[in-house]
Amino acid sequence: MVITNAGIYFIFIFVSFMGVALSKIEDNREVIDRYQKMTEFSDEGGMAVIYKAYNTVSERWCIIKVLRQKFIHDRETIEKLYQEAEIIRDIKEKAPKANIPEIYSKGTIKDKFVELPYIEMEYIQGNTSLADYIEENGKLTLEQSDTIIKKLLPAIKAGHQKGYIHRDIKPENVLLRNKNLDEPVLIDYGIAKLEGEKSEETGIYMAPEYIAPEQGEKDQDNLTIKVDNYLLGILWYKLLTGRVPFKDNNPLQVIEKHQEEPIAPLIEENIPSERKDIILELMQKKPQARPNIGEVANYFDIVIDLKEEKEQTEKSDQKNKFGKYVFIALFIGVIIGAGIYGSKKINLTNNEKEIILSSNSLYNINPDNYQDRNYLSQKYLSKIYQKIIDQNKVKEICKYISKKKVPDDPTQIFYIVDPKNVKKRETFYLVSEVILVNIDKNKVSYKNNHKIHTFLKKAIFAFDENLLEG
Repeated sequence: MVITNAGIYFIFIFVSFMGVALSKIEDNREVIDRYQKMTEFSDEGGMAVIYKAYNTVSERWCIIKVLRQKFIHDRETIEKLYQEAEIIRDIKEKAPKANIPEIYSKGTIKDKFVELPYIEMEYIQGNTSLADYIEENGKLTLEQSDTIIKKLLPAIKAGHQKGYIHRDIKPENVLLRNKNLDEPVLIDYGIAKLEGEKSEETGIYMAPEYIAPEQGEKDQDNLTIKVDNYLLGILWYKLLTGRVPFKDNNPLQVIEKHQEEPIAPLIEENIPSERKDIILELMQKKPQARPNIGEVANYFDIVIDLKEEKEQTEKSDQKNKFGKYVFIALFIGVIIGAGIYGSKKINLTNNEKEIILSSNSLYNINPDNYQDRNYLSQKYLSKIYQKIIDQNKVKEICKYISKKKVPDDPTQIFYIVDPKNVKKRETFYLVSEVILVNIDKNKVSYKNNHKIHTFLKKAIFAFDENLLEG
């Protein structure tokens, strides 16, 4: 049998292709082994598809929210997906017993040849919402509704203290663990936002029956946490009456009614007048007229147990002290090493300018704790950026950072900052100067007063004065 050159070429291509395919299967095997019995749980047309799966490592059922493939290059949507996980974790940190789902992990999961960002969270056994329960059984008793409201208050209040607005509190987003009214769980922080956070939304994504008057406005930038108070009032109203305050076949008409018409009084005889009053107060048209969540808790004569920031700071300080001692030891080692290196370094002339990237040029930092770390730093990032551009070293910088990057960050965008320029906000860091390094696009850019979301903190680097020389 004679094999032609073309045949040999074909066999080579086929074997190469099979090698790539098999390597992809091998790469994906860990994910396949970890999540079994994966079935589509919900496909509501949002940014993610929701799956129910069994995690073989933790040996529990879970919910996996996987970004839709069409959003894989949409950085803002990826941030929004991960932000949901961070918001839930922030609330849990503030109120460990809050009735919200646990967040287990986040990262990327391979779908054929594409890596899709995902978050893994707790599966609420029973898969029954408060809406399902009311549809099947009708309105709740006074005692039942009190239980629901009381148990949702810690999650809402903790979120508000962190500056988060849930924006979508409704019976569909309250799950009953094991179908038990005593165990309501507030879910879906997918459209939650920080109070005062700029928004580029062009539509209304909430059910019009469950919407605060200000949510119907075009400008969504000035929403306050009092949005949730109004929504809590509607939920409470629904629990006790089995109906919503406003209903119409035209969604726009419903929104207008929330903005203009008075709330129909609760005429049910079994509802105490004081209860009716606080529900109607929660649904005041003007946000500032609504009672806060603490006042609602006072009405029930309950105390919401939230962790004080002081306690968290003390724990953080203890960790920082240990980290500081470790850093001092490392710092001394670096200084000694630098002395040895300096004796061998070649002095550069003006005609031989280049970027020297030593192994100690970049340091991963945690902006939350940067005050206690004595990072070496250059004052002006704009000058460093200009040197990178002028010396045409963008690819070299990208290649260097790719070796130090966080493996599970799908955005492939990383930050170089002077830690002294970092100012902590509720869900982001504001930096006066920052260099953005986009590894995917081999691009380096410089920004003033840039906002970095807190969940990207592991992709932030401090730098020392050896980063650029010449």
